[in-house]
Amino acid sequence: MAVADLIPQMSDAELQSLHDNARRIEASSTGLKQEQASALRPLIEAELVRRDAAKPAKKAPAKPRVKKAVVAKVAVDKAAAA
Repeated sequence: MAVADLIPQMSDAELQSLHDNARRIEASSTGLKQEQASALRPLIEAELVRRDAAKPAKKAPAKPRVKKAVVAKVAVDKAAAA
């Protein structure tokens, strides 16, 4: 079975590792290995983009909660100042 056929079944960590290795081989090797890495990289990157798009959007961080005691103290301080 070709590596390209295994890409959709790989875990996120395996896919990221394969991507890192393909980039390293593409930059440092010559010949057949470099050609194979160059051929795989677009497939790997397309799968990474597809997976990122399929993940749910991150929620905006919630506002910090204010404790009732703090709100009551502020109200008392404002009333005393008035």
